[in-house]
Amino acid sequence: MQSIDFNHSKGVVTPVDVVSLSEIRQRRVIHDSFAPTLVRFYYLQIVTEGQGYHWIDFDRYSVDRGDIFFVRENQIHALDRESSHEAKLLVFRAESLPFESLRFLGMNLRQPFSLSEGDFSHFAGLVEMIERVLTGDGYSVERNSTVYLLQSFVEGLKGVLPECVSEIGDSQSAEDLVFRFEDLLLQQKGKSQLGDYLDVLKISQKTLYRACIKVRGVSPKVILDKFLIFRAKRKLILEQETVESLAIDLGFSESTNFVKFFKRVTGETPDDFRQKYINS
Repeated sequence: MQSIDFNHSKGVVTPVDVVSLSEIRQRRVIHDSFAPTLVRFYYLQIVTEGQGYHWIDFDRYSVDRGDIFFVRENQIHALDRESSHEAKLLVFRAESLPFESLRFLGMNLRQPFSLSEGDFSHFAGLVEMIERVLTGDGYSVERNSTVYLLQSFVEGLKGVLPECVSEIGDSQSAEDLVFRFEDLLLQQKGKSQLGDYLDVLKISQKTLYRACIKVRGVSPKVILDKFLIFRAKRKLILEQETVESLAIDLGFSESTNFVKFFKRVTGETPDDFRQKYINS
């Protein structure tokens, strides 16, 4: 599987970086930027020019100037071969933001969000400032300064994005529970049964159900099925695994049951999905 770790483009010792799509497209001698790639870091992408598409977890999203979206660690992304739009990627490690901020981005910026012209100018200006700090253009490159600017960027987003707010109990929010649940699924920790994740989270099925309904509007089982499909797609495309082997890996007793499950959720068979994705 092709993956990419955090490797500062400017050789600076700081957990925050800024790169452009044009830079990434030119790096194809190192890795294929158009192929599905597992990212080992987080990034915010703000589209600065043109229109195009971006792939996240095998789904193709339309993007336009002023759009912003978030990609979490251990997600799969890819550039689109038919797109020539320009964007800035604000790349960072988890240590750069408190958990609450990562949770906020994961809960509220799962798909591209269109900024107003004024908000776009503000956030694009912040990215430019971070970039100038990193290049030393009139600024001293300090580890903390880029982290503070990143945190200011996210704090600003909190005043722009529609946030879902709901509480479960006195100490744990529904958003925290769902974020942790999805993070476990994304990292492929545990097995294919919901009970395995309940044990790790140390919560009851009823509590997780209430949180998922309030935050996502669907049950934990629906979310689990979605991530099982994502895991299946990852193996079908990146590891070229057979349907029979994949069914066993995901805990299905028969490959025919897995095929029925995959078709029920996606509307197509595993082989049909693989062929369509390869052709695209």
